[in-house]
Amino acid sequence: MREPQVSPFRLVWWITRVLLWAGLFVAVGYGIFIGCAFGISRYLAWQSARKQVIEEKEAAIKQRKTCAEWENAHPVGTAPSTSDLQQSLFAVPVGCTGSLETSYINAIATIKRQQADKECETKWGKGSAALTGDNGDSEGCYNEEKHGNTVTLVPSAALATRRAAAPKHVVAKYDVDLTTSEFSNLVCCHVKQGELLTLLSESVPSIEVRTADGKVGWAFGSGFEVQETPTSPSKQTTISKETCAKIAAQPDPFAQFGGTSTDNAICREAYPDLYK
Repeated sequence: MREPQVSPFRLVWWITRVLLWAGLFVAVGYGIFIGCAFGISRYLAWQSARKQVIEEKEAAIKQRKTCAEWENAHPVGTAPSTSDLQQSLFAVPVGCTGSLETSYINAIATIKRQQADKECETKWGKGSAALTGDNGDSEGCYNEEKHGNTVTLVPSAALATRRAAAPKHVVAKYDVDLTTSEFSNLVCCHVKQGELLTLLSESVPSIEVRTADGKVGWAFGSGFEVQETPTSPSKQTTISKETCAKIAAQPDPFAQFGGTSTDNAICREAYPDLYK
């Protein structure tokens, strides 16, 4: 018997059907895979966002608790402690920005500025103040110096060196009124003709001087003559013992430069018992 022969067209149709079904299964499988992957990624993103929200809520609760505890321990008017003065901005818990915290930080900055100013005045004399940042930390000691309507800051160390190098004394050529500042009309004391004064600084056309009784003022330099070597107290108006006692009790501003102020020299010669 002859074997039945398969028609070429039937064979092609059968192969085509197999390929179509195979492609369909592949497409369905790929779609299921993509759908599952997308669903899993969205689920993981939701889980991550949910976890972040929970953590933020817990952190906010913890932050409020920390701030409340700090505020209860630091009511209005609480003086900053020594350790808080050292910590400065970090004396308040991070994230706490209420009115109590702000006032406390401002109080710390104010105290640090006052301490810095006092240290500068003690080291460099009256008129020296600290240049401080927002948190009160000192950036150095400075003095204000006026030139016309312009005010400049001069390092106190440089000003002290300049004053130490300047002539120590001037003599009034005639009666002069001293004013409270270089361009002020407010008279602070009167100087008699021939009176010996200590020269503190020069700012053309004026000079800053100190009288024998410790008063400081400004006047035009044309009213004075430089006296390089002060006369003996016996030949010049002697500084009173009471004034010398005050001068002797204060640190000599020129001692750090290896010298002695003229007032101290005069007082030491006139009243040596004050320096024992």
